[in-house]
Formats: sequence, C-alpha cells, structure tokens
Amino acid sequence: MNSDREGVMGYRYDDGPVGVRTVTRTGDTVTAYPVLSGSQQTFYAGGLEEWENGVEAWIHGEFGPASLGLFPTNFFERERDAFGGEREVSVAAFLYDAGPREEDTVSTDAGKFDISEMAAILPVDEGAPDDYHIQTVVEDVTKVENTLFEGYVLEAPLFRNPEDGDVTAQLFLGSHLAGTYEPEIGDGLVGSGWLQARFL
Repeated sequence: MNSDREGVMGYRYDDGPVGVRTVTRTGDTVTAYPVLSGSQQTFYAGGLEEWENGVEAWIHGEFGPASLGLFPTNFFERERDAFGGEREVSVAAFLYDAGPREEDTVSTDAGKFDISEMAAILPVDEGAPDDYHIQTVVEDVTKVENTLFEGYVLEAPLFRNPEDGDVTAQLFLGSHLAGTYEPEIGDGLVGSGWLQARFL
C-alpha cells in the first residue's frame, strides 16, 4: 500500500539509550513506541509489510543464514526503497518476559549437551512477525533510570553464526519484569521480546 507521508514527523523523547518515538501526521499523533539505541549489524531486507497507518511496517529478511522479521523504527522517515537489499541496521529487542536460564545442560535421547554459551532466537507461536523467544548470554549490562524507563540495557547475541560471527543486539529488560533478578555479565538469559531495528 502506498500511503501519503506528507506532513509526517517523528520525535524521540529522552536522549539516553532507551526512549520513546512518537510519529505525527499534520500535528496529530499516529503512533508511539519505545526504542533502543541498538547494536549495529548487516541485514538483508527482502520483504516489506506496510501497516495501514502508512508510517509503520514489518521487514522480512536475513542476518547471515537466519531469516526473520523485525519492526523498522524509522520506517516513517525514509522512502520505501531504503528498506530493501543489504543494509546496516541497529538491532534491539524489548523483552516482555525474561529471566535467568535455570539449567546449563539439556538431556536428550542422544545424550547430555552443554547450553551455557547457547544463543538462539525462535518465532513466538501465533505472535507477530517481530515476536521472538530468545535464549542468550549477557555480554554487557547498563542500568537505566530516567523519567520514562527503569531497567537494564543488555548487550547479547541473538544467535551465533560460525561463518560471520555473532549477531548481537541490545535488549531492554524493565525492572518490573526483572523483579529481584539483577542481570550480570555472563548470565544465561531466557525470554521473549519484540525485535526492532533502526535502518542507518
């Protein structure tokens, strides 16, 4: 669908790593959503699903061998052809269910396997194209406390790519979800979240 973007403007509230993007059309708010600074990666964008409001979309594509969908946080501010082909993006996810991994091994009929360094991402059943289950290992932690958000910005791989290296993202875990858990570097983390990217 080709929408009219005349009069569309975007605003970001809070200059820290986590903030809120508000998009307006001729002064009226169309949408607002949280955003993270993200971790820069190379993404091959191969498909676009534009939303009815004309300022949001899902992008389908590949990080190396992995095919997935994500929400482009700056879709409203560029021409649609800027969201196709090989692009540099800043990748992030807002976790809406997360906690420490309880076991470092898993037993199957084939034997017992060490998953302490495992990083994997799987679609949420019946979820949107940008909803994923994430199992990962925390590589960096920053505590965030501002007028809009309180929680942790984590650096962690979404999955491991032996040929080209890990695909890393920033993950935000709100304090209201973390409860008494305080993430630390080296922790195994299991959760679900909303995957987004800012196209650079």
